Amino acid sequence: MKSVTVVFLILLTGCRFGVPRGSTKNWVSSDNPGHLYARFEALNGKQSFNLKLQRGNKAYMARKIMCSNGTLKVSVRSGNRIVAEQQIEHLVDDTLWLASNRDYRVTFTGRNASGNFDIKYRTK
Repeated sequence: MKSVTVVFLILLTGCRFGVPRGSTKNWVSSDNPGHLYARFEALNGKQSFNLKLQRGNKAYMARKIMCSNGTLKVSVRSGNRIVAEQQIEHLVDDTLWLASNRDYRVTFTGRNASGNFDIKYRTK
């Protein structure tokens, strides 16, 4: 009986509200040059995208990010440098001006997060 109880406790603690860590329910996305889009339910863990901005005078990233449930954080990095990092309370609708001719990594970190994002980027 003890082994059954231990196994049950291990299985129970490995899941959070029926969704294991490092998983997402109903993820629908597109990742096209210049445009990232996704909607999701129960994001638990991280989802990252790599962007390479070509040479130009200025580069921008227009972000529209919504979190309707749970907690969601977004970060933008270039190498080891954090360019932007923000906890999404409900809605973020802004534009970041970035240095061109660099690689960037956009990471969404969620805990039972539901929402969507629409990110457009390019150089001018």
